[in-house]
Amino acid sequence: MNSLNSSMFVCKVLQLTTLKNVLKLVWLLPFLSCLVAGCGSNGDKIQISALDHFRRGNIFFKENRLQKAAEEYKLAIALDPEQERFHYNLGLVYYSLVLYDNAIKQYWRAIEINPEFSEVWYNLALALEKTDDTEKAVMAYQKYQQLNQKSTSEKSVKPEPKVISKPGDG
Repeated sequence: MNSLNSSMFVCKVLQLTTLKNVLKLVWLLPFLSCLVAGCGSNGDKIQISALDHFRRGNIFFKENRLQKAAEEYKLAIALDPEQERFHYNLGLVYYSLVLYDNAIKQYWRAIEINPEFSEVWYNLALALEKTDDTEKAVMAYQKYQQLNQKSTSEKSVKPEPKVISKPGDG
């Protein structure tokens, strides 16, 4: 609907004078605002839907319903594949199901999206160790430690308390 037609439509609606018609207008206002301003982008709907699947996956994961959790995480990823947390959680499910190769693939995808996500590096190290890929497991664990050291040094770290000797201790 072009802006001239929508303006004419709104003007016609605003000419209503009876109480019955005013009530109809009040009821129609949300729909009219959608026509004029738009009801939101598809991206908003996709993100909300993906987040709903992610949350359901988290509930199933906590209930140890791992197959259902995996299904929900896969649906979330299908709708929004650029969320590292979706891939990470699917990796956790695969790890719990002893599907280490699948877990490793999901962890790597999460790292591609956000290489600073330290938890992924830790869990990648665990999964790699389970597949006897010790060299890569050590590398992933070192990256985890490096990221944790970095995040700890960025926070204000309190110095360790000094031991003060009591008088007469010697």
